[in-house]
Amino acid sequence: METLDAIFQRALAAHGDRVAIDIPPRGRRARIQLTYRDLDERASVIARAIDAIPGTPDDASQSIIVIMLPRDSPDVYAAQLAASRMNCAFCCVDEAFPDWHIRSVIADAEPRAVLCHTNGAARLRELAGGCPLLEVNAAIEAGLATTPHATAARASAEPASPIASSRARHTALAYLIYTSGTTGAPKGVMIEHASIASLVRSDMARFGLGPGDRVAQCSSNAYDSSVEETWMALAVGATLVPVDDERVRSGPDLVPWMRAERINVFCPPPTLLRAMGVEHPPSELPDLRLLYVGGEALPQDLSDLWSQHVWLENGYGPTECTVTVVRGRMHPGVPVHIGTAVEGNEAFVLNDAGAVVDHGTEGELWMRGVGLARGYRNLHETTAERFVEHASLGRIYRTGDRVRARAGGELEYLGRADGQVKLRGYRVELPAIEACLMEHPSVTHAACAVVGDGAHAKLGACVVLNTRSVSDSETLTGTLSAWVRERLPIYMVPARVRAVDAIPTLVSGKIDRRAMAAALADEFQSVDPSMLEHWESVCADHMRPIEERVCAAFAASLGMSSVPAPHANFFTDLGGDSLRAVDCLLRLRRGCAVSSGVRDIYAEPTAAGLARVIQRQGFDQLRVANDNTKQRDFQRTNDTWSDASPENKHGAALLGSIGQVLIVALGFVPSACAAYLLLFHALPALVTAVGAAHAVWITPLALMVLAALWLPISVCMTLATKRVLINRYHVGRVRAWSPQFVREWMVEQVSSTIPWSLIEGTELVSWTYRVLGARIGRRVHIHRGVNMRRGGWDLVEIGDGATLAQDAVVLTSHLHQGEIVHDRVRIGAGAHVGIRATLHPGSSLGVRASIEPLSVLLTGTHIPPGERWSGVPATPTASRAEVTPRLHAGWNPWTYTAVFLLVRAGLAMAGLVPPILLALLLITIDNQAVSDWIAHPEITWHAAALASVWSAASIVLWLLYAALAMRFTRGIRPGFHPRYSWTYFWIWNRTGTVEAAGRWISGTLFWPMWLRAAGMPVGHGSEVSTIIDVLPESVSIGTDSFFADGVYLCCPFVHDGMVHVGHTALGDGTFLGNHCVIPAQKRYPDGMFIGVSTIAPHDAGKDQGWFGVPPMLLHRRKVVDVDRRLTHDPGFWQQVSRWSWEAARCLVAAPALISGIAWIAAVETAHEASSVWWCALVWAPLASAATWLAVIIFGISAKWLLLGRVQPGQHGLWSSWCSRWDYLYVLWWFSARAALLRVEGTPLLNIALRATGMHIGRNVLIGPGATQIVDPDMLHFADGATVACHFQAHSFEDRILKIDRVHIGAGANAGENAVVFYGATIEPGGTLESGSVLMKRGVVPAGTTAIGAPVG
Repeated sequence: METLDAIFQRALAAHGDRVAIDIPPRGRRARIQLTYRDLDERASVIARAIDAIPGTPDDASQSIIVIMLPRDSPDVYAAQLAASRMNCAFCCVDEAFPDWHIRSVIADAEPRAVLCHTNGAARLRELAGGCPLLEVNAAIEAGLATTPHATAARASAEPASPIASSRARHTALAYLIYTSGTTGAPKGVMIEHASIASLVRSDMARFGLGPGDRVAQCSSNAYDSSVEETWMALAVGATLVPVDDERVRSGPDLVPWMRAERINVFCPPPTLLRAMGVEHPPSELPDLRLLYVGGEALPQDLSDLWSQHVWLENGYGPTECTVTVVRGRMHPGVPVHIGTAVEGNEAFVLNDAGAVVDHGTEGELWMRGVGLARGYRNLHETTAERFVEHASLGRIYRTGDRVRARAGGELEYLGRADGQVKLRGYRVELPAIEACLMEHPSVTHAACAVVGDGAHAKLGACVVLNTRSVSDSETLTGTLSAWVRERLPIYMVPARVRAVDAIPTLVSGKIDRRAMAAALADEFQSVDPSMLEHWESVCADHMRPIEERVCAAFAASLGMSSVPAPHANFFTDLGGDSLRAVDCLLRLRRGCAVSSGVRDIYAEPTAAGLARVIQRQGFDQLRVANDNTKQRDFQRTNDTWSDASPENKHGAALLGSIGQVLIVALGFVPSACAAYLLLFHALPALVTAVGAAHAVWITPLALMVLAALWLPISVCMTLATKRVLINRYHVGRVRAWSPQFVREWMVEQVSSTIPWSLIEGTELVSWTYRVLGARIGRRVHIHRGVNMRRGGWDLVEIGDGATLAQDAVVLTSHLHQGEIVHDRVRIGAGAHVGIRATLHPGSSLGVRASIEPLSVLLTGTHIPPGERWSGVPATPTASRAEVTPRLHAGWNPWTYTAVFLLVRAGLAMAGLVPPILLALLLITIDNQAVSDWIAHPEITWHAAALASVWSAASIVLWLLYAALAMRFTRGIRPGFHPRYSWTYFWIWNRTGTVEAAGRWISGTLFWPMWLRAAGMPVGHGSEVSTIIDVLPESVSIGTDSFFADGVYLCCPFVHDGMVHVGHTALGDGTFLGNHCVIPAQKRYPDGMFIGVSTIAPHDAGKDQGWFGVPPMLLHRRKVVDVDRRLTHDPGFWQQVSRWSWEAARCLVAAPALISGIAWIAAVETAHEASSVWWCALVWAPLASAATWLAVIIFGISAKWLLLGRVQPGQHGLWSSWCSRWDYLYVLWWFSARAALLRVEGTPLLNIALRATGMHIGRNVLIGPGATQIVDPDMLHFADGATVACHFQAHSFEDRILKIDRVHIGAGANAGENAVVFYGATIEPGGTLESGSVLMKRGVVPAGTTAIGAPVG
């Protein structure tokens, strides 16, 4: 049998040193944190103390431990564990419960002991009826002082005594929860370990929580919802963060607390959720990923608001069914439902005759399964009434709730069928309140009803009096509410009590609760709308005294027709509750601009007292009229970028920038020193020993050996730097240019020295990430372009056999609002992340789950095992995850890696044959001159020209060699192949060769020619730009087609240890937009149009246009009528111009080569005049810095010389301007871009980009990829913006290049992998989420968050 303690033991073994309980500071009390090991030790001490209590009952199986401890004490959780460890059932009672309730619970439970703190012992001695008391704080203090940690740890792993050991054979009871009874006496629901363990396992599988998650525990431990909250954290190594009662009641003040505590799992009732007043969850609660509501009906507006931003789970379950027995995930615009039965349980909708009804028919909900309770303690008849032996269904539980099943099986909640109701998340038995009222000597009959629903529900009562001594409503309410408050929990106290002559009844004699609610409605809604407007105007009138305005807020929130007395108590005299207190606070904040919180209303519940509090807080009447209030509110809402003054932020950024500049400068030393020693000592020695001709062959081999040796060195350097500077990455936020930001940036810089390109496609990639802290299983496939090199490795978890396809984005480190946001990303075993899919921080995939290409999985979203999701944001699809046939497993991954690296090294040497032959030709012409130059290099025009010719000729020869090698080696046959096999090595090599060739000539007239030579049929007149992960022999392209940059063209599909290759044909006149995905093994029709970041649908028809994720059918627009000489039919000079510029691409590597020659010549001068180490450590780094700066200046100068200041406009594909624009793109790639990688993530990059024509404000945080400029004059980034997206400031439409500006407003955010089209604007404070596509002329309004493909 699995017990709660057994579940905890597994978590302890895996996460012993992680924080289990984190109790935030309160008042003068400091923060309290207990690790799993600390909690285990406390539980063991308490267990031994319980075991030492004399008088163990003979019937050990029924031993119960009553716990009355505050939930903001870690002892309450240790006590529950101790009870489980002793094989006792625990029963928690709340200190706020009245004495009568606590006495009833203890009397019925007959506990072995009552656990409390010393300050509560005196009260319990009067209530416990002689039951032994254990003062837990004293026991822990004594136990921890005398018990070594190791002993406690051992005690936690075994029963505390032989008594406990024998007890384990008899009991399966985990805990008791006492609910309100129909007669007023609480009734104890007995829950077994099998029931709660099943729910815990289901939660683990469904939500994918784990270490790093922070779960808010906001329910009282006396209610069963607290059990699920607790074990959502403690079962998986997450952290439980208890919320004290005052904080729970604080309404909107709970929001900043949750933000400060980085809560990402929250389980409130809908009433509390509404009381928080959240209007924009992503900005107000950016860390929240799972919102798990329950306890009462979820309103549709709350569902629509929250489900579009977080995982919103709607749970249902009576205490008798172990917390939650039915649940479902909500989606925007979908009518609210309560889902389907939790695993291990079944739901049945029965009619009055006990027969199962059809879908769509209303009936009563009955439950069956492991979640059912054992029954009610000491109430055998009640147990038999509710837990029924059905003739065909067996043992089932009658919930008393009316539901109907929808077509998809989801249950729709319709209300109660009896006198039990849910009020603000609490389960309330109306007969219990009625019984309590009738105990009052003045009451002869009473009945209760709930007026309104959801967050506006109010509890009222009608009474028949035997005296008229109290007649007016407010006095009657105060008298009888006080009576009930002494005997029942506060949530069962009526807000209004009305005297009536008779209680309305039905023909059957039962109470007519509908008539009751109608009669009580007058009590709650006695104020007409005009009176409500009057109270609001008084509250907002800054000329009136503050006390008068508070009285008006009281009256408005309570629906009163007359002003309350200044000294009337909001709760006890006026019938207010926590919801009305929140409403009152919001009215005061709107009308008076006060900073008071709900806690102030509890501390001073009268209007006079609250007015004094507001005045002490520095209330300023003139603040209401200040026009700057809205701006300050906006700054507070977006506190991640504007919580400090511009001067302070600029100063902080300046300090961080200075640190980064110094580190960049020091970074030249090791690389320059190594280059100096190799070129000025090792190479001359080699030339002297073997001659220049032999040195040409030996040098590449030596460099390969050095690269192989450098891999473990660079990995160890990165690990050591990480350990020294940050140790581990943690879930949280890091502000840009803060000390922590600079440290993480340094780790990233060191990690960039790892030769990633050398090990791509091998098991060494996973090994490297494991060494750096990631948890990666066996046989994990990480494709090209999957960039997890930006840190956050400790937050990555990838299960065995998972696949990350080309350019998948795993955002454990995410740029947002001027910060790096770190959170975990979990990918289950066998899961598949599609091409260019984006996984937000805090997202996860279950076992064998799948997310489609280009889709976005939002923070807090979990894809359940086996499901397949698609879209921006991702939602479930009708189909299940991809299933591939199981062939033989192929080679061992490490055998494959060894063969891969050896053969790849041989192929690399073969690829160097053309440039080596050219070098040998030069040496043959003048061997002595070459040897002399190596011995004494200098920069001359002759050397520069020779280097340019050699580089250009080498590029041309390599392209010819690569095309012929592709053409005359065996192609890959269609079908399935093992991932670790010789076939897949050739797939990897061939797709890599196509990408390497494309870096030089993609988008040119030479590119279709090269592709044809490599074996790909390309039709006449087709323009093809960058294509990714493509096998030439598996694709054919029709005539007059146009492919934009970054097309994922029929990529081999890797999944589950297999790879599938399929042949694909594209028809004539096809248009493929940037970053679109074309699935393999299909024949696509003529005239197909696939837009930017779109997956081509399998049913695309002729001349159809598709756009978005998921793709939507477009109406084909009219083709722009332009001069075809600039688009399709160029004249002679247009052809000469374009051919010339594109042929000049063979020279783009020359500037970098010449800069290297200049560096050698400069260092040579110092080498002759200085010592070896002075030259290595000083002159060589200085020369490197100067050369680096010269390359950047060259790139910037080339931009201004070739294009000048670019203006919005249109240019034909064959125009000279378009050719120059395209040439600059490639030239920059091979010169300035490579140099600027050194300063990525620093303000130095911003300075360089401003020089190209970009408008970049202060404190702009620019993400990776910005070093490759495209259309810099079009990009405008205002102060405080965070930019990590791809800009599409241009677009080829009908072979016309259209270009326009893009504006990113102050404090705005453009996320990773998002695409922003020309003419688009993100207004100040707006956010475009990662993976979205903002259309041309689209706008993200100020302060809003947009996600979708497309947006706008």
